[in-house]
Amino acid sequence: MARSYRELFVWQKARTFAVQVYRETERFPKIETYGLSAQLRRASVSVVSNIAEGQGRLTRGVRTFSGLLGAHCWKSTRNSPSRSISGT
Repeated sequence: MARSYRELFVWQKARTFAVQVYRETERFPKIETYGLSAQLRRASVSVVSNIAEGQGRLTRGVRTFSGLLGAHCWKSTRNSPSRSISGT
């Protein structure tokens, strides 16, 4: 497993893509500066950031939201009476 998010192939590709998005949006019309181009830039950076954050959670051993949710659902279904799909 990669120690740093920078070692992840997917992070490297996402970062390259984000740089390309910045270059392409520079050519957009000036009227789009605070519209479409800004949204595309934020989205591309968000992908890179989320990959890095996810890698950080894995390396620190923090339980993920889905893991917590799954554990909660398992406890809830074990402690509650069974119900049919129709609700009766």
